[in-house]
This record gives sequence, C-alpha cells and structure tokens, in this order.
Amino acid sequence: MGRCVLDTADLHGYFPRQNLYGPVLFKLNVSFLLEDDVDVWITKDNPMYWSATVPAEERYFQSVDELRANWDQYERQKKMITIRKPGRPVLFSSLEEIIVDDPRIQIYGDTHVFNEMKNALFSATENFHGIREKIIVRECGYCFCRENYLHQVSTEQSARLFLPKEHAHFPD
Repeated sequence: MGRCVLDTADLHGYFPRQNLYGPVLFKLNVSFLLEDDVDVWITKDNPMYWSATVPAEERYFQSVDELRANWDQYERQKKMITIRKPGRPVLFSSLEEIIVDDPRIQIYGDTHVFNEMKNALFSATENFHGIREKIIVRECGYCFCRENYLHQVSTEQSARLFLPKEHAHFPD
C-alpha cells in the first residue's frame, strides 16, 4: 500500500529557516482529498520520531471528533496528513506550485547550486505541459535560510540537495 505524508503548513515559513526536508516544496490543492477515494490520517507527532512500540492512538487522531477537540493541543510541525492510496499515486493535477529555494551559494568554485537545480527541473519538465510554469523561487523575507545554507550545510550536503544525480559534483 502506497503512502504519502504531507505537512499541514509550509514549515519554511513557519520557522525562520530552510525546510529540513529539502529545498523543493510541492504545494498541493487539498480538494482532491474530498473528491477522490483516499484514506486520510492525521498525525499527532512527526513520523520520523515514531518507534515500533508507539501505538496507533498516539500516532494518529482516531476520529474527526478527537481531531476537532484536540487540534490546537499539538504543535504545527507534528501534525501531518498521511494519505493511503492503494495502487495510485497522488497526481500532479492537484499541484498548485513547486516552490524552490535559492540559497545564493556556489560550491566547488563556480557551481551555482540554484542554477544547476533550475536547469535540471526545466529539463525534467520539458514534456509536461503546465508543470514548468508552476516552478517559482521562494521569496524569503525575515528568514535565516540563506545564512544556514552558507554556514550550516556542508558542501556535500548542498550538492546532494541541489544538484541532479548526473552532475559531475553529485556525491557518490
């Protein structure tokens, strides 16, 4: 059974830093949740912190009534939408935007990571009409993401986050 886990908010905007999941955000219109035959579960904690011993009652809200009554008792970054959709992926027809970070850094001398990522995204989407137009650069206001990319993210990690696998500097 396939699973898709989505944040309920853009955490890059919620926390004044880059999103720890990576520099690309797929913003979806959630109306497909109402129209499609999907099984939706809402987490009480981020699944990355679960162990095998955490019972389902501590992982997920068990009913709409519990969700409604307790929504504000859980931190935003802990509440995630888990979509279980057997046999079918979440389709890009629900895609509103592809938001990408521009850390404004160069690695390995003259490799501008954003330009490399943008070129790879444009190449990958050249035959998918309507997708390319949805790619936008994140406009950061009062955020520490560029500082963090420059000083807290290693060169190898930046290469892994931004460069396509075919790039000469992509880590093995």
